[in-house]
Amino acid sequence: MSVNRDRSRSKVAEVTWYSGENVAERAGVEPHYLVRLVDLGILAPEEPDRFSPGDVRRVLMAKSLEDAGIPLEGVTAAIQRGALSQAFLDAAGYERFAALAAETFRQVSDRTGISLELLTVIREAIGMAQPSPDDRLREDEMAIVPFIELQVSEGFRPAAIERLLRVQGDSTRRIAEQEAAWWNSEVIEPAAAAGKGPEEIGNAQLTDRIAPLSEQAVLAMSTPTRRVLGPPTSSKASRC
Repeated sequence: MSVNRDRSRSKVAEVTWYSGENVAERAGVEPHYLVRLVDLGILAPEEPDRFSPGDVRRVLMAKSLEDAGIPLEGVTAAIQRGALSQAFLDAAGYERFAALAAETFRQVSDRTGISLELLTVIREAIGMAQPSPDDRLREDEMAIVPFIELQVSEGFRPAAIERLLRVQGDSTRRIAEQEAAWWNSEVIEPAAAAGKGPEEIGNAQLTDRIAPLSEQAVLAMSTPTRRVLGPPTSSKASRC
């Protein structure tokens, strides 16, 4: 993995590059799968064995489509006739497509002392199928592990931890579903009706601008409620 810094108008932009081996590891596929995607034109690296974060997301998307029963040859045909663009996957806003972490559920359970039953709730709460102990966690799932680990170390009951995870997962899933409907009605449908091409419909520039603001708004709206109903802050505790 390497980092390239391009200076433009006195600003520094950092681009991370991955080798094919890195990409396969992060996407949870075999190296020959990347060769297949390059042959199909789904991956088009500018240089051999030099892939971008957007390419990692292209592999994840291709694998998801194929797992859903959609033939990749059909994806290639759509790209070739200009009906499908993957350029939007290069936008920073699509970093939500999480790559796989290095550890499996079993390994994280052994390392942290969190039971496998409780760890697997992370993926179920997100709305996905229950994983096997030897499945690797995703990077976004790994970010949840310290929260659970602290609760377990403090003696929180597993049932209470699970309830909170499922409520959090349900809430974020409802937000994501509404975000998808909002983006479709306010961005995709008007662009398609105006006869714009796939890249313009994807509107990567707007995605980069609006995604962090959307996440900021969700966090800001949750803060007042948590001040009233959630765990005591240091200021609240000091008044007790």
